[in-house]
Amino acid sequence: MSKFQVPNDATKVRNFCILAHVDHGKTSLSDSLIASNGFFSKRLAARIRYLDSREDEQLRGITMMSSAISLVFKMRNQENPNKLDDYLINLIDSPGHIDFSTEVSTASRLSDGALIVVDVVEGVCSQTINVLRQAWIDNLKPLLVLNKIDRLIIELQYTPMDAYNHLVDLINQVNAVLASFYHGEVIEAHSLSTNLETFNPEDDEGIYFLPTADNVVFTSAYDGWGFNIRQFAHISSNKLSSNGIEITAEEIHDKLWGDFYFDPKSKEIKDIPIGKRTSTKKPIFVSFILEFIWKLYTTINEINEDPSLISTLERMLKQSNIPISSKEIKAKQKDPKQLTQLILTQFLPLPNSLLGAVIHILPSPNKAQLERVPALIKNSPHSECLNPKLKKDMINCNPNGYIDGYIAKLVSVPDSVLNMATSNSENHDVDDVMERARRLRAMASQNQASRQTEIKKEIIKQSEQSNEESLEEEKITEEENSFNIRNEESNIKSDSDSDSNSDSDSDIEDPFEYETDEEDATVPESDVESDDSIEDPFEYEIDPDADSDSESLDGNRPESESLLAFTRLYSGTIRTGDEVVLLSPHYDPIKDGNIAYSSSSISLASQKSAIKIQIRGLFVFMGRELVKVEKAVAGMVVGIESDSFGKIILNSGTITDSRLFVDGNGKKEKGSVISLTHEASHLNLPPLLHSTLEPVRLKDLNKLINGVRKLNLADPCVRGYVNENGEVILETAGELHLERCVKDLKERFAGVDLIVGRGRVGFRETIIEDAKTVDVEEIDEDEDENQTDDAAAADDDDDGIIVKRTHHLLLKNYIIKLFIKPLDQREIKNKILATSDKYHNILTCEDSVYEKLLETDEIASIKSGFLLAVKEGPLMAEPIENVEIQIIDVVENLEYTDKAVDENTTSLTQTKNTIHSLFLLASPHIKLATYIATIQTTPDLLGKVYPAISKCKGHIISEEMKEGTPYFTIVASLPVMTSFGFSESVRKDTSGGAIPTLEFKGFELLDEDPFWVPKTEEELEEFGDNIGSAEGRGWAKRILHDVRSSKGMSTNKKIVENAEKQRNMKKD
Repeated sequence: MSKFQVPNDATKVRNFCILAHVDHGKTSLSDSLIASNGFFSKRLAARIRYLDSREDEQLRGITMMSSAISLVFKMRNQENPNKLDDYLINLIDSPGHIDFSTEVSTASRLSDGALIVVDVVEGVCSQTINVLRQAWIDNLKPLLVLNKIDRLIIELQYTPMDAYNHLVDLINQVNAVLASFYHGEVIEAHSLSTNLETFNPEDDEGIYFLPTADNVVFTSAYDGWGFNIRQFAHISSNKLSSNGIEITAEEIHDKLWGDFYFDPKSKEIKDIPIGKRTSTKKPIFVSFILEFIWKLYTTINEINEDPSLISTLERMLKQSNIPISSKEIKAKQKDPKQLTQLILTQFLPLPNSLLGAVIHILPSPNKAQLERVPALIKNSPHSECLNPKLKKDMINCNPNGYIDGYIAKLVSVPDSVLNMATSNSENHDVDDVMERARRLRAMASQNQASRQTEIKKEIIKQSEQSNEESLEEEKITEEENSFNIRNEESNIKSDSDSDSNSDSDSDIEDPFEYETDEEDATVPESDVESDDSIEDPFEYEIDPDADSDSESLDGNRPESESLLAFTRLYSGTIRTGDEVVLLSPHYDPIKDGNIAYSSSSISLASQKSAIKIQIRGLFVFMGRELVKVEKAVAGMVVGIESDSFGKIILNSGTITDSRLFVDGNGKKEKGSVISLTHEASHLNLPPLLHSTLEPVRLKDLNKLINGVRKLNLADPCVRGYVNENGEVILETAGELHLERCVKDLKERFAGVDLIVGRGRVGFRETIIEDAKTVDVEEIDEDEDENQTDDAAAADDDDDGIIVKRTHHLLLKNYIIKLFIKPLDQREIKNKILATSDKYHNILTCEDSVYEKLLETDEIASIKSGFLLAVKEGPLMAEPIENVEIQIIDVVENLEYTDKAVDENTTSLTQTKNTIHSLFLLASPHIKLATYIATIQTTPDLLGKVYPAISKCKGHIISEEMKEGTPYFTIVASLPVMTSFGFSESVRKDTSGGAIPTLEFKGFELLDEDPFWVPKTEEELEEFGDNIGSAEGRGWAKRILHDVRSSKGMSTNKKIVENAEKQRNMKKD
């Protein structure tokens, strides 16, 4: 396909994502596929990390953002082998790190299929199970890719038979995970079935991975080769045919996996009896496939030491019709890795096998939507309201029908990239793009040294000029060796950025970084539009003459950026200039009767509303570049540009046809469209880490607030806001996620230097034993006013246990007795008055008590007071979890009838205070946010891993040897609050030999009384008064005091411990 054309036939389109555990080879696979389209040299595949366009992604070697690229693949027509069909492949790469799991959800919701990549040595890991579940939830057709086969040969030194057994076990492990999903759904459907006698679960046929079903591909992305069973069936059939043995490819295909062997005497394929495998009765997969690959690797690795093996290698290549000359072999003889890649990429090219399997196994959009769209509509609220014609168009992927599509997220793109895409929109010839890439690579290689010399000269010149300016600029010029100098001219700044990027990865030339920088340098400053659409409450405080000082201390001025909607179009055709309606995720088609036309900032995420927007531009994602198109049809994944996105607070949504919002009278036709809602992903975890941000210079505060707003739009997992104390709070998924967000704020969204406060994590408060109810005692009015609103302010007895008098809820005419206990959902027998589902708390009473409660006319206040009480507990103002409050009696307040009740204390406040007081009697405890850490390492490094876990106050859950490998797998539980720097520490201590994976698993009880004090002589001798040490007992108390102090709550901490030692200052 010489010109980039919008496909008119959806059957020739494939949309798929790549999902895997971190470091299992997703990006390396995508590099090999991209190189096949000529974006860069195939020699750089698995090294250039083309879709990792961020600098920190390249430096860390992990993917942090999901990114997409459109590729073209030619495949022979099945009906007419002489004809080649062009297929448009939309590939979406996704992160494997748990901190960026929301990006995995984004990728899966835009796709019809998924490549599940598994490292054959590490096997099924925690994130592998997570992404398999995500694919299952989103009803994606999976294709299993067993990657890094070369590690079985070189590292583990398996024999071909050992490798076969290992691969069989690995596929069985993956299938066991799928079986657990299937049986879970069957059990759930069985429990919901009204007629168990006629219940008939769906068959599990077709859900498992089986090489003979062609849904398993064996690869080595680093060496650039791969194959599936169908591919080798044809190779084996041709080889046997050349030896006079006629066995068709179809006959071999069904026997290439399993207990079948080839009998050379009878020249037939026969079954291997159970337990009868011998050296002459090896599975065909071993004798036809693995032995040849193993022999190639062995011969190539020994050829440098034994040159006589060159003839052996040439003979092997000739027998397999691999077109490699003797001259090429000798040229790469001293580098076994390059020689291996040269031979195997010719013999089993990875793009051919993988993309061939993608086209053969994964469904096209029109086929996938027949199954996925009905389930998507069913899971969306008010699905019965959907217009029948629109529903039919979506299911059939009708390009001529009503418009409907799903926005997975908003992507922030520099305006220079959009401008470059716009300027090239009239001529986006794919061949021209590839040729331009090749020219840029050559230019980058030839001019790199001269560019660096010129840059350094300009830096020296600039620094000399800066010495005559202000003191602040003098400090900046001292950073010239790090290229952190503010450049006034755009071409100097562009060249400096290019040089910095090349230095960060000196081993790999990245022509596209130079390409982008050169384009940036040619964009006039007046042509770059600033994104000022977000209103700034501090705007009036900005000094208009201080623009030259608005840069960060490192001299980086953030480039203005625009938002693109990462969209999957289910039906219809959209064009530049069209008007469509954007629906919020909570849009109600029945209650909401208007379309918002306001040009001010609108929070669609919190409103059940719709807004009409105009499409300013449509773009096809090409990795680091964009290609502008005039239209997009059903089945495509595109980026939509609109001026309205800068004014709308929205992370996801639905676009739909504006024609469905008007009838003949120009009024909205209610109940015709719905907001598409994907099933809640288990990967979309709430932000765990709470950090405070402040600018280095106070006058940049408004820039920081605007930057946080933009970051909220660009990252669905971030929650940034200004709290009641005026602090800027950033909530992120983890430590690595926080680093990325801070970098984005500094360099892209805010452009100011920041001071990041110490991260804080959330806690939960709970109880572990029942509180006893006692008779009501007379309580003085002064005592009743403040019933233990602050835990630490309560009285202590000699045993160190907080004790209060009998608690009751005193109303104007009634006294309500309360009882508290840990929630046990199996023993709920009373009437439920109120629930706090998020934190698993309930308010209950018996039926007889409920009748009395109705007479008080205070039920609403009591319910509201209960919800307020569990939202912020008395220990640390953190949510209360897993508690049941029972109203056990309601009696008339005869004794206090004439007693004045404080008019300022409402029933709601009284209820909250009473529940807090009762909570403190029931042995309150703290629950800590907890990670499950999975660490895979060799036995000799175990001694360095255990101390790191112990240092973080973690404990080992399990440790076992991974069968068939030299690796131990350690599973440990770590408190999130002590895990900061854990991964980096383990990585350093083991010199990279162990890399932990941290996954949030909820809140775990800290089995320690936060009010414990030493009382025996032994305890006093051991702990003394220092019971707040994190090294031993008293850690819970220290957490309690630290959190209360950070929130400005009372702690009863002695400010002056030795008053008699203070000297008095003399008066003048």
